[in-house]
Amino acid sequence: MRFYTEAEIKEMWPRVIAPFGCELGVGCNLGEYCFLGRHCDLGDGCKLGDGCKLGDGCKLGRGCNLGSFCNLGDGCELGDGCKLGGSCDLGVYCNLGSGCKLADGCDLGNGCKLDDNIVCREPPLQIFGTRHFVYVSRPSHLTIGCVEHTLEEWVQGFEQLGKEAGYGDAQILEYGQYIELAIRQEIQRVQKLKRSGRRIGL
Repeated sequence: MRFYTEAEIKEMWPRVIAPFGCELGVGCNLGEYCFLGRHCDLGDGCKLGDGCKLGDGCKLGRGCNLGSFCNLGDGCELGDGCKLGGSCDLGVYCNLGSGCKLADGCDLGNGCKLDDNIVCREPPLQIFGTRHFVYVSRPSHLTIGCVEHTLEEWVQGFEQLGKEAGYGDAQILEYGQYIELAIRQEIQRVQKLKRSGRRIGL
């Protein structure tokens, strides 16, 4: 890991904008028109596609690979070997464990945290609710805001969880409908996998 001045980065990658010094590991490769915020740290072998934007203080572990036009908010941290498809959008202070993989176009709200090796092959459900973002984070699991539970756990406790989060009655009803939608999608997914003879992921 080495600290680079703006001039040094400009010399190696003429179309990259990095107005403040960053630390880049050995073998990093930055696509055209990338923007690095202040004090970003990129581990050895990181690759950024064209048009990626990293906010201030972002830290990428070794071997991270970001597709074109990814946008990371301030303070995001990615563990070793994370791979993001094109046009992924991470809010501020997101934290991805090592080996996480996000498909093209995945969006994570502010402060979201994913454990190691979470894989989002495609975002089958993404909803901007009145309070929090809702998405299927992995098979049979739903994340509301930054809280992940199995679909069964949401069904059994969403009213109490909503009250604890300060939701009003109308919002509890709203998010209950989102949970029902996710369940219907999960049933369709399982039925499709059964017809194809593929293994059903849990």
